[in-house]
Amino acid sequence: MNILRITKTIIYLILLIVLNSCYTSADYALLKKSETKSNAVYGKILVLKNNNPTQDVVFNRMITDDFTNLFDQNLTQKLKNDYFDNFKFLPIINKELLEKIKIDNPDLDYMMFIRFMTTDSDISKPKTLQIIDYKDIKYKREYHILFDLYNLNTKENIYSNEAVSILEKLDASGITPSELSQLKQTYKKIFKDFAKSISQ
Repeated sequence: MNILRITKTIIYLILLIVLNSCYTSADYALLKKSETKSNAVYGKILVLKNNNPTQDVVFNRMITDDFTNLFDQNLTQKLKNDYFDNFKFLPIINKELLEKIKIDNPDLDYMMFIRFMTTDSDISKPKTLQIIDYKDIKYKREYHILFDLYNLNTKENIYSNEAVSILEKLDASGITPSELSQLKQTYKKIFKDFAKSISQ
């Protein structure tokens, strides 16, 4: 009996070692862009997702729930007018656009702008984030999520940060996080930083 248990244990350990050697994880990091000035946020806040890559219900509900828990009844996700194509990556928001948003939405005090983008090794794909099945033997999957919080009364950016995750896969074998899993972890990285910044 002891020999059988020892044999099973050895086989189990070998399987763990093999699986671990086959697993490729992504690296996650925050790229601090500016000094945070958002630890005092009072008033109505709008949350916009720009270039959102997925219609996954769980992921989008997670974002809604996170911001609802932070801002409760002060949260809104509806804008009275469409000022840009929200399905295409918007590189910058200028003061003129902020002024238009405030004029048309006078009850709003803040706007959280969440942008998504990616780079990968296939140059034929557009440089905007898409959830797709990669079949390349060799590729690099890189996701960026940017948070920018604007005070619509002063037109000031009071929080700006970027989370990045990079996964490099050298061959077709092995186990890697799914595109959606990597996206979620990238989002959680930056949301945790943002939530901490307004609770200080």
